[in-house]
Amino acid sequence: MSSITAPEHPETQGSPYYPTGVASRYRRPPARPDPDVTLPWLRRVLPVLRGHRYGFATFIVLSFASSVFQILAPNVINNATNAITGYVHAKGSIPRPSITGYVVELVVLGVLAGATGLVSRYYMYRTAYDIEFDLRNLIYEHLSTLSFGFYDRVQSGQLISRANSDIRSVQMYTTFAPLIVVQCSIGVIAFGFMLYYSALLAIVALAMMPMLYWVGVRMRRMMFPISWVIQSRLAGVATVVDENVNGVRVVKAFAQEQAELRKLADAAKRVEWAYIKDADIRAEFTPWVQNLPQVGLAIVLGLGGWLVINGTINIGEMFAFNLYFGMLQAPFMMLGMLVMMGQRAKASAERIFEIMDEPVEITERPDAVDLDASEGRVQFRHVAFAYRDGTPIF
Repeated sequence: MSSITAPEHPETQGSPYYPTGVASRYRRPPARPDPDVTLPWLRRVLPVLRGHRYGFATFIVLSFASSVFQILAPNVINNATNAITGYVHAKGSIPRPSITGYVVELVVLGVLAGATGLVSRYYMYRTAYDIEFDLRNLIYEHLSTLSFGFYDRVQSGQLISRANSDIRSVQMYTTFAPLIVVQCSIGVIAFGFMLYYSALLAIVALAMMPMLYWVGVRMRRMMFPISWVIQSRLAGVATVVDENVNGVRVVKAFAQEQAELRKLADAAKRVEWAYIKDADIRAEFTPWVQNLPQVGLAIVLGLGGWLVINGTINIGEMFAFNLYFGMLQAPFMMLGMLVMMGQRAKASAERIFEIMDEPVEITERPDAVDLDASEGRVQFRHVAFAYRDGTPIF
């Protein structure tokens, strides 16, 4: 909203004047969440995400391109390794290979991967903060339409928490989840190269994946309830702090500093318990998520070494296979993080929608007009007001 100076009033001359009855001037969110309460939370947020589809499409396409450039590098290394080992085994009976071309190829692929990755990250974070901006303004816009009765029964700390940390959780998941999906698609391409080099090794490399999936499902089921508890109890701490800051004069007047400090300590203790429970769940499942792929790598190295010794595959192919296997591991290594972010985002989204779904009790008539200017005289005619039906105040 732009400020307007009111020179006709000497006492306000030079100070900003904000007229009432005008619309705020800011970039309104291009879309609102789906009002259908029966839909899953991600489906409800989807219209907000579609409002930034161009930013999403840009960073996803460029992220995929960056990964493709990276996935081409092992083939170049395979060719270079085979050329060098072939010359060594021939003991100089063949012309010495030139590795300059391979080096140039790797440098070009690295530059292209870095450039596209840099631009994709820029659009990713820009889109993420645009989504956060929209969600925060949408929830505040709805809060400004709710009646006093809503604020009488809802703690202010709960509202502050849902408009800040809960929105951040939803924003992080909706932004990083597509990036992880892109990584998974690259894992599929990497697996195709693995099948090309050795179908047997590729099948063995996936031996741990079903167990990894089962661990991820178990982790997801246990993470959701505790994620909800954490967000709720953090809001409880914010409530205590907000009430004490706003009511500091009352607290001091009645010498309740120690009582309020005890109340805050109790709320913080409940948050501590929830975080420790969350850490226990992560400590139980994260080692499985991170180390099961390493077991597969050990099996691949053992079997791959035996295949190289027996001449089934050469050293360059084995080297490239291991690089592709590392690319295949990355999405599964990120699986645990995605599960934890998803459960926290689900809990946060449900808390946000508890506010967004709150019905507006008092609405303006379609023919209502704004009071842009007045002469300092207001008349009320045929006006009645009541907090509840049947109990008029005046």
